[in-house]
Amino acid sequence: MSESISFVRLFVGILLSATGVHASCPIELSPPSVVVRYGDSVSVNCSTSERLFEGMGWEATQEGISVKKATHLVWTVENLTEWTISPSCFINILKDSQIQQCSKNPKVVLYTFPESISIHSSSAQDHVMDEGEKYNFTCDIHNIAPVQNLTVRWYKGGEMVYADTFDNSRKEPVDQSSVFSFTPSRQDNGVTFRCEAHLDLWPIGPQLNTSSQEHNITVYFGPDVQCSSILLNKLKLLEGETLERQCLVTGHPTPIVTWLKDGQPTNQTVPLSRKDTGLYTVEAEGASFIRNSVWVLVLYGPELMCPNNYTALEGAPYNLTCIVEGYPTPEIIWSKDGEEVELPENLTRRDSGQYLITASSNLSSVNLTVEINVIYPPSQIVELEDSEVEVGSTVWLKCFSVGNPRPKYFWNYYRTANVIEENEDGVSRLHIHNATVYNMGSYTCHAWNDRGNVSKTATVTVKGARQECPIEITPDRMVIQYQSRGQNATCKPTSTNSEHVNEIYWQGFQNKGTSWSVDTYKDWDPRPVCTANFKVIGTCQKHLNYILYKTPDSVSIRPVNNLSAVVEERELQLQCDITNVAPAGNLDVRWYRGNETFEPLIKGSTRVTGCLPASNTNCDISVVRSPLNVSSTISITLNRNHNGAEFRCDAQLDLGPEGPQPPPNMMSSPLNITPVRDSCPVNMSPSRVVVRFGDPFSVNCSSLSNQSQSMGWESTYGTGVGRKDGVSSVSLEIDSVKNWDLTPLCFINLLDNRQCSETLSVTVYKIPDSVSMSQPSQMVEGKKYCMQCDIVNVAPVRNLSVNWHKGNEIIYTEAFDKTSSSPVNTSSVFNLTAERSDNGTQIWCEAQLKFSPPVPNLHTIQSKSHEVVVLYSPTFTGPENETLELKASSKIILNCTATGNPMPVYSWHFPHPIQQTKKNKNENQPILAPSIQLPGTYACTASNTQGTKTKTFTVIEATRNRTTFAALVGVFLCVAALLFIVGFFFVTPEGTFSFSKGSYLKGQPTSSGPLRLEADMLCSILVTVGPFCSNIVPCIVAKFVQVGICSHSPLNRRLSAENNMGNNFLKWILTLCMFYSVSGEGCSLILKPSRVVVGFGEPVSVSCEATRPVRVLGWESVISAAHTQQDLSVRWKVDSLIDWIEEPICYGVFFTAPRQCEEKLNLVLYKTPDSVSIRPVNHTGPMVEGKEYQLLCEVQNIAPVQYLTLRWYKGQTEVYNHSFSDLTSSSPVQVSSILMVTPTKAENGAQYRCVAELELGPEGPQPPPTVTSEPLNASVYFPPMFLSPEPEVLDLIVGVDITLNCTATGNPTPVYSWQSSNPIQERMEDEAALTSPSVLPGTYTCTASNTLEKKSKQFIVKAKTKGV
Repeated sequence: MSESISFVRLFVGILLSATGVHASCPIELSPPSVVVRYGDSVSVNCSTSERLFEGMGWEATQEGISVKKATHLVWTVENLTEWTISPSCFINILKDSQIQQCSKNPKVVLYTFPESISIHSSSAQDHVMDEGEKYNFTCDIHNIAPVQNLTVRWYKGGEMVYADTFDNSRKEPVDQSSVFSFTPSRQDNGVTFRCEAHLDLWPIGPQLNTSSQEHNITVYFGPDVQCSSILLNKLKLLEGETLERQCLVTGHPTPIVTWLKDGQPTNQTVPLSRKDTGLYTVEAEGASFIRNSVWVLVLYGPELMCPNNYTALEGAPYNLTCIVEGYPTPEIIWSKDGEEVELPENLTRRDSGQYLITASSNLSSVNLTVEINVIYPPSQIVELEDSEVEVGSTVWLKCFSVGNPRPKYFWNYYRTANVIEENEDGVSRLHIHNATVYNMGSYTCHAWNDRGNVSKTATVTVKGARQECPIEITPDRMVIQYQSRGQNATCKPTSTNSEHVNEIYWQGFQNKGTSWSVDTYKDWDPRPVCTANFKVIGTCQKHLNYILYKTPDSVSIRPVNNLSAVVEERELQLQCDITNVAPAGNLDVRWYRGNETFEPLIKGSTRVTGCLPASNTNCDISVVRSPLNVSSTISITLNRNHNGAEFRCDAQLDLGPEGPQPPPNMMSSPLNITPVRDSCPVNMSPSRVVVRFGDPFSVNCSSLSNQSQSMGWESTYGTGVGRKDGVSSVSLEIDSVKNWDLTPLCFINLLDNRQCSETLSVTVYKIPDSVSMSQPSQMVEGKKYCMQCDIVNVAPVRNLSVNWHKGNEIIYTEAFDKTSSSPVNTSSVFNLTAERSDNGTQIWCEAQLKFSPPVPNLHTIQSKSHEVVVLYSPTFTGPENETLELKASSKIILNCTATGNPMPVYSWHFPHPIQQTKKNKNENQPILAPSIQLPGTYACTASNTQGTKTKTFTVIEATRNRTTFAALVGVFLCVAALLFIVGFFFVTPEGTFSFSKGSYLKGQPTSSGPLRLEADMLCSILVTVGPFCSNIVPCIVAKFVQVGICSHSPLNRRLSAENNMGNNFLKWILTLCMFYSVSGEGCSLILKPSRVVVGFGEPVSVSCEATRPVRVLGWESVISAAHTQQDLSVRWKVDSLIDWIEEPICYGVFFTAPRQCEEKLNLVLYKTPDSVSIRPVNHTGPMVEGKEYQLLCEVQNIAPVQYLTLRWYKGQTEVYNHSFSDLTSSSPVQVSSILMVTPTKAENGAQYRCVAELELGPEGPQPPPTVTSEPLNASVYFPPMFLSPEPEVLDLIVGVDITLNCTATGNPTPVYSWQSSNPIQERMEDEAALTSPSVLPGTYTCTASNTLEKKSKQFIVKAKTKGV
């Protein structure tokens, strides 16, 4: 063995020598390197794979191990404290080996690491540094080893800024410091510094680190003044900016800043205005002290002020002035239609338009628009030509003129209703449609504006004019129910022919009136005819389409032959008998098997019951209009499918669209056909059973055959009777019906072993628990409304009939085709089109179970009746247009009474301004007697929430009686002739007047004294009176006397003592002449226009013209007084009228009497309000339904207030208007109006607004100027209301979803809570609906509540097995 080993060693040694490889130390250390904290234990295993060695050991300054014969040896130290320890594991090889001894040293690293480190700076003041100076931070790490593995990291804030490492190879612990140099800036104020010590012994040892505390620094800097936009020591700031914001003074500590302007302190936080430009000084004291001066320029953008509108006369210079401000100085540009323009000195019509004025600078630009309006008179009318049109055709007459203001048009022509005036886009058109003879004639169009007027006339010719009978019958078709409330039919001429009618009446009536009333008890076939006689077309007639209808008393169905004889494959005849119906010609009969029509509608197949022969007119239902008994028959070939079938017939009156909708109908009771095959020889008594749920019944089944062996009853639910042998009858008795579907079967076993059976027809019924009806609170005429009748818990529904009642008549009947046998909740829906005649009527529904034969004591269930409220627009009780004559001895009464719901309110428009100012409180009533009665067109407006209607009254003057005037003229002519004759006989040759002409001696007086004086006085009177007697007949006579008597000197005139009678006669003539002379020629002044309406600040111009020669003509006015002595006209003109008390008067001084007179101008100066606002009075927040509230509308600064009408609107509907005609102020005032409202839930969200309207008459702006307030939104709180408030009973069927719906409406939105004997999931306790599977049988109470009220509803849930 030893030789073998020696040989191996020798071989290995030779091999290693030959290859040049030296043997390595066969020692393996585990681990080869260790890292140990100072004082901790350490352990290294030394092992060898060498087999031929003497021993191994450890050499170490701590815990060395001597040589031992072992293949592995562990060096262990419990407390390693030698910093420079270097242990060595060695092995001694055998003597004859090339390697005598070898060793390996494990790497041992001994470390220590401090628990904390510290940081400090070189700043003189703790933590305070000055900007720009250099400082050192020192991080001290004590007792660290080995230091060569140490890294110190420096952090500013959260960012590392420097890392420091060390080259010291010393293994023992040392105290090490790291220095970081730092120059602070102002941005570093408040930052924190810290250092971290990292000892990295990876991958053998740990990675250790610790951090110093944070070192916060404060940086002192400034103060500095930084202005945002300074150039050449000039600071430009925008107006509104502040010195503090644009010139920031920064520093730490915060500097104390003082701003000076012109040596005086100023507040740098106040926004600068344009007047603040100047030299400013800023002083700041903080870490140091500074003083700076700067010139501040305040910039502001362009400001442009121009009038929005400017009106100029064509060809006249203009004085439009615009004011521009801004720094730097803005540039002004005028542009029109996108092109730059310059205005000419004199404006033309082409210069009208909208101009854009732009003022711009380097800061901004502003612009505004100026509407330049160049006014000029209307041009000549074009496109109006003579026209010829065929009768019944259409023709247009077009009138067009160009002017500014845009011309207004009015037409003169014979007014007819088929002529429509249309004014659109500056063009006026007359549309003559369906031309008649009344449209022939002249049509004159006038175009006018403030600068002038023009007119043109065209002629219209209608060829072949002939027209139908122009009668209107209202209504044109009348359908009335028997014994209902009476109704009138009115006939009148059409609006285009009303002025041509001589007489119109209903033929056959004694009073010959235009109103025909029907007697709904007997007028079955009156055939009313309206007859009229016209001036042009003569007499013609028109018939009224009239139907008086009556619903049947009864509708029944029966077999024509014996019902017991019906057998399969045989023909069965059924007859439907309708009793006492009219008119039978409008009757439709439908046949039903079950709930389906089995034969199409049979119309015209009815016949009068028992009426023969057919040729008799009394048997013709198309002729007879009074009530008849009629019947309809059908034939059916029976088969086994008809077994147990129910047959019904339905009689319906089809009265057309004017009749009730839906058409009235009546359904017969059902007729059952049993059996319909070869009969089983049994007889059941009764043959069918109708029984109330829970009641008993019994039926006897007897055999009709002598071959019966046994009998019995089979029935579900344990109610059958077992087989009984040898009996001829068997009875079925049930004490209490507890099931809805019963089909008892009676069977018989015959001796020939055959069996047959018959099924008993059993109907189980239950009358409804309740019947309720829902309908809208208010209806609007003409609109269709859906009303619902809810029937709760009724069975069987196929036998249910629901009748709808309105007043005393049934207006609709509904049957149901549902097949359910058990109780259900169902509804009948009826659509009603609201009519004004329905207003105030009661409407309700009733539910009734109908069986055949009828069940005794089966009462009907009625809902509560509801009163129908129908809103409809006003309708005048009289004609819409009336013409009245104004007679001197009587007063006119204008009757504008109208019906409507709500009650109409009335307003009147008068044709003359003076009447407008004399309105009184009674003129808001339907009947009016004007306080100042003048001819013209009066308009009455009746309005309510549903509409507005206007009625016109044309008042004309009565034809004057000229008889008295002619008699006076005749008398005065006779007197003149008489005086001529007297003069012929009594005037002397010398020209003197004497009643003693024969005894007159020339040169000798006939008398002296008083008589002469009286003649002189008479002559002087005649001279005075003369100028006043130019046109009146008696004064002509006086002038004749003046010439004849007073032409010579009084000294030459002699009157004798006998002439006293003649003197008295002359005195009477002169007195009469003086009495008539007071009227003179009247004031011969004409104002054009006679009435002027002008806006505040607008121009005005009025011409005063004299109709006879005048000495002086002028205007007396505070503003722009004028006069002339040459012309017959003078103009009063004001460029801008702003005087509220201006009352211009035109006066004239004439050459003849009356010497002086004057005319006062009717001037209205108006101003639209500055504002119109609306608000509630003494209330804020939402309104509550049913309470009364006041809304206040305030109008600021309006004039003249007497023309103001305040209109209140809810949505788009006018609800009230307030006139201020009783006020008289001409200057602007503030007024208000109050509207009382009682809100309903339907008005939640409604908008109220008030509109101030100035109705200034036809001379004022059209349409009248209005100013509208901002809308006031009404929020109305109302208590909860369930969609269906009645209790509900529901069946809970396994596998079928069920929902308890408690949804309610309310404001605020209702919150819900549930109570029940069954537990309810928490998440569903506050929901409006409960759904399965959370619903169990029981009673549930739902409460819906809001801030106003709580309401509850009950649900009863009953368990029901599916299919039962």
